[in-house]
Amino acid sequence: MATAHLVKWGGRVSKHPGLWALGETGVNLLSTAYFRHKETAAEVLSSYTQKLLENSDKFDINKVMKDYEFGLESRGYDVFSMDDLEKLQFGLAYNIQTSD
Repeated sequence: MATAHLVKWGGRVSKHPGLWALGETGVNLLSTAYFRHKETAAEVLSSYTQKLLENSDKFDINKVMKDYEFGLESRGYDVFSMDDLEKLQFGLAYNIQTSD
Protein backbone atom coordinates (compact mmCIF):
# COMPACT_ATOMS: atom_id res chain seq x y z
CA MET A 1 0.00 0.00 0.00
CA ALA A 2 2.81 2.38 0.85
CA THR A 3 4.43 1.66 -2.50
CA ALA A 4 1.14 2.39 -4.29
CA HIS A 5 0.93 5.78 -2.58
CA LEU A 6 4.51 6.52 -3.56
CA VAL A 7 3.78 5.70 -7.18
CA LYS A 8 0.66 7.88 -7.08
CA TRP A 9 2.65 10.84 -5.84
CA GLY A 10 5.08 10.37 -8.73
CA GLY A 11 7.28 13.41 -9.29
CA ARG A 12 7.38 14.60 -5.69
CA VAL A 13 8.59 11.25 -4.43
CA SER A 14 11.15 10.74 -7.20
CA LYS A 15 13.13 13.57 -5.62
CA HIS A 16 13.31 11.56 -2.37
CA PRO A 17 14.79 8.11 -2.97
CA GLY A 18 14.71 7.44 0.77
CA LEU A 19 10.91 7.33 0.63
CA TRP A 20 11.05 4.72 -2.13
CA ALA A 21 13.43 2.63 -0.04
CA LEU A 22 11.23 2.98 3.04
CA GLY A 23 8.14 1.89 1.13
CA GLU A 24 9.90 -1.07 -0.39
CA THR A 25 11.24 -2.12 3.01
CA GLY A 26 7.74 -2.06 4.48
CA VAL A 27 6.33 -4.19 1.67
CA ASN A 28 9.18 -6.70 1.99
CA LEU A 29 8.75 -7.01 5.77
CA LEU A 30 5.02 -7.61 5.50
CA SER A 31 5.34 -10.24 2.77
CA THR A 32 8.14 -12.04 4.66
CA ALA A 33 6.06 -12.21 7.85
CA TYR A 34 3.05 -13.52 5.92
CA PHE A 35 4.97 -16.29 4.15
CA ARG A 36 6.83 -17.33 7.31
CA HIS A 37 3.51 -17.81 9.08
CA LYS A 38 2.18 -19.95 6.22
CA GLU A 39 5.37 -22.02 6.10
CA THR A 40 5.21 -22.69 9.85
CA ALA A 41 1.58 -23.83 9.61
CA ALA A 42 2.48 -26.24 6.80
CA GLU A 43 5.38 -27.67 8.81
CA VAL A 44 3.11 -28.27 11.82
CA LEU A 45 0.54 -30.07 9.67
CA SER A 46 3.23 -32.19 8.02
CA SER A 47 4.74 -33.14 11.38
CA TYR A 48 1.35 -34.02 12.86
CA THR A 49 0.46 -36.14 9.82
CA GLN A 50 3.75 -38.01 10.10
CA LYS A 51 3.23 -38.74 13.81
CA LEU A 52 -0.29 -39.94 13.14
CA LEU A 53 0.92 -42.35 10.47
CA GLU A 54 3.74 -43.62 12.69
CA ASN A 55 1.27 -44.40 15.50
CA SER A 56 -1.46 -45.87 13.30
CA ASP A 57 -1.09 -49.24 15.04
CA LYS A 58 -2.69 -47.75 18.17
CA PHE A 59 -6.06 -47.06 16.50
CA ASP A 60 -8.09 -48.20 13.51
CA ILE A 61 -6.81 -46.03 10.65
CA ASN A 62 -9.53 -47.35 8.34
CA LYS A 63 -12.26 -45.97 10.65
CA VAL A 64 -10.47 -42.64 10.78
CA MET A 65 -10.18 -42.47 7.00
CA LYS A 66 -13.87 -43.33 6.51
CA ASP A 67 -14.87 -40.61 8.98
CA TYR A 68 -12.59 -38.15 7.18
CA GLU A 69 -14.07 -39.11 3.81
CA PHE A 70 -17.60 -38.58 5.12
CA GLY A 71 -16.65 -35.22 6.63
CA LEU A 72 -14.89 -34.05 3.49
CA GLU A 73 -17.78 -35.14 1.25
CA SER A 74 -20.18 -33.14 3.45
CA ARG A 75 -17.94 -30.11 2.84
CA GLY A 76 -18.17 -30.60 -0.93
CA TYR A 77 -14.85 -32.32 -1.66
CA ASP A 78 -14.57 -35.04 -4.29
CA VAL A 79 -12.85 -37.65 -2.12
CA PHE A 80 -12.59 -40.12 -5.00
CA SER A 81 -10.06 -37.87 -6.72
CA MET A 82 -7.98 -37.43 -3.51
CA ASP A 83 -5.23 -39.76 -2.37
CA ASP A 84 -5.03 -40.99 1.23
CA LEU A 85 -2.44 -38.41 2.28
CA GLU A 86 -4.64 -35.57 1.02
CA LYS A 87 -7.65 -36.97 2.87
CA LEU A 88 -5.61 -37.28 6.03
CA GLN A 89 -4.23 -33.75 5.80
CA PHE A 90 -7.60 -32.18 5.00
CA GLY A 91 -9.25 -34.18 7.79
CA LEU A 92 -6.66 -32.90 10.25
CA ALA A 93 -6.89 -29.34 8.94
CA TYR A 94 -10.68 -29.30 9.35
CA ASN A 95 -10.41 -31.07 12.72
CA ILE A 96 -12.98 -33.66 11.67
CA GLN A 97 -14.02 -35.77 14.67
CA THR A 98 -13.67 -39.52 14.30
CA SER A 99 -15.24 -42.49 16.06
CA ASP A 100 -11.87 -44.03 16.88
